[in-house]
Amino acid sequence: MWTLGVMLVWVRPSYAQEEPPKETETYRQAVEKLGGPSVVRWTELGGTGLDRWNARRIIEIRGVVVEWDPKKLGVVRPDGNGVTNYPGDGVIGIEPAWKSEEFAAVHALFAQQRFEEVLTQGQNALKLTNIPRWQQRLLVAEMVQSAVSLKKWAVAGRIFGFLIKDDPPNLLLSAIPLAWSDEATTASTGVAEEASGWIENEAPAMQLLGASWLLGGEQRSKGVEILQALSKSDSEVIAGYAKAQLWRTVPPSEIMDYPLPQWLKLRDSLPLAAQAGPTMLLGTRLEQAGRHELAIGEFLRIATLFGDRYHLKQKAVANAIDISKAIGDNAQADRIGRLYPASDSNRVPDTNRNRGRK
Repeated sequence: MWTLGVMLVWVRPSYAQEEPPKETETYRQAVEKLGGPSVVRWTELGGTGLDRWNARRIIEIRGVVVEWDPKKLGVVRPDGNGVTNYPGDGVIGIEPAWKSEEFAAVHALFAQQRFEEVLTQGQNALKLTNIPRWQQRLLVAEMVQSAVSLKKWAVAGRIFGFLIKDDPPNLLLSAIPLAWSDEATTASTGVAEEASGWIENEAPAMQLLGASWLLGGEQRSKGVEILQALSKSDSEVIAGYAKAQLWRTVPPSEIMDYPLPQWLKLRDSLPLAAQAGPTMLLGTRLEQAGRHELAIGEFLRIATLFGDRYHLKQKAVANAIDISKAIGDNAQADRIGRLYPASDSNRVPDTNRNRGRK
């Protein structure tokens, strides 16, 4: 399931603890055509970053998802005689009733973090016809995240290229495999070659992806130029991500003097579904600036709120543990390890962390 671990006030359907409503003919026809009922968690979009931390109403919607894109989530409820619509970017989690067993099997592999199998079996599943577009988008986003978890950045970018053609909502757009930590310094040279092609794509999201990876190489100035242009995009997420990527160009010695309050404001202004990557970058830059406790706070925010962003969560927990040990707080490192054991179980300690690196 794609979801975000945020404090919210749950509003379940009125029939959740009562007799289920009588199913309408409209609902039965939707099930026959599109598959069984999914469970969608939807929330009002907060007006400010502070709103996104405060408890607020979340609606659990059970029904057949007819469509899901940035503008609209269309659902046929069991007792409905038509489609009920909600703003599509308000979706923060979904438990899909997959139309095909093949899609369900790939999704199960993703939940088990068997990422190589997700990539191989996902390709076969996507060859099936008559699968709802929103389910195809969801599976492709899981394939992107699987490639990222395997550090196959070029593969992740190519798969994301298929996802972006179909105008994904924020929850899936946030799967874009940008360089949010030290990836640009450790990735293979093949990624830079791919990035040169991505920036020529007409889709702003692909240009953003290419520019992100160019920042770590010989075409850094070109990457900066593209990011500056994209920072004026009409898309809130594209513009916000472009501005966030430019944080990577600020010397560590200047981080605390001027930009940090603006960075926090920008991150908090983004939809919650889009905050994981910028939060990782905030933690990374704070660590490089020597503000260790602040960095740990940002890393643990990722571990708390974005549990299914496996790559970011594992790296964030590892960073928080390593920093705690580096500053001599072994007790804190132990506490973090106990709080997030799953993320730490396969962790390879970084014994050569370069805390002054840009």
